[in-house]
Amino acid sequence: MQNLNLRIITANIFDLLEHSGLTDLAFVYIIEISDKQLRLIRNGKAEFGIDEINKAAAFFLVTINELNEGPIEIESEYREILASIHSKNYNYAAVLELRPSITHALRFGLAGNSVFEKVGLTTGEMKQAFLEKGWAFQSKYISTGIARNKDLFEVAGTKIIKGLKVNIYKAKSPDLKIIDNDKKDV
Repeated sequence: MQNLNLRIITANIFDLLEHSGLTDLAFVYIIEISDKQLRLIRNGKAEFGIDEINKAAAFFLVTINELNEGPIEIESEYREILASIHSKNYNYAAVLELRPSITHALRFGLAGNSVFEKVGLTTGEMKQAFLEKGWAFQSKYISTGIARNKDLFEVAGTKIIKGLKVNIYKAKSPDLKIIDNDKKDV
């Protein structure tokens, strides 16, 4: 076995975490560390231990060698794949049945929505699109998610709804497409 590169492993674990849609709180439950420890790791002030790496690899269905090799190719339906494979493992299935993080919903939940990709959606319309997937988000929460992910969205226009001017959002660049392919965005 080659030497472990914790920087690459950490980057891959966080990339898999983002694609899985788990919140940090759900993830710390799976790998059995505190949320404070995960924040320290995210900020580069601590590292994953081998036990946590093994638990993450088991959950994400990858080997330690794959985590150690460099960027991992991740399918756009990764969360659904994990849910299907882990459906008989109660601990894993339970966290995958929860609503995903807002960032995951915005990045992956709008992929393939032709209206969003062509003309854009209001937060209310995004809320409806998420409800169709079984994900209940308030419009305010979606707005906050958009504000925190400014690199993904642009205002495509405005429209008047019930006398109020609301923004219409769409993917910021045509090559981004909010991750609607089987390859990882680089």
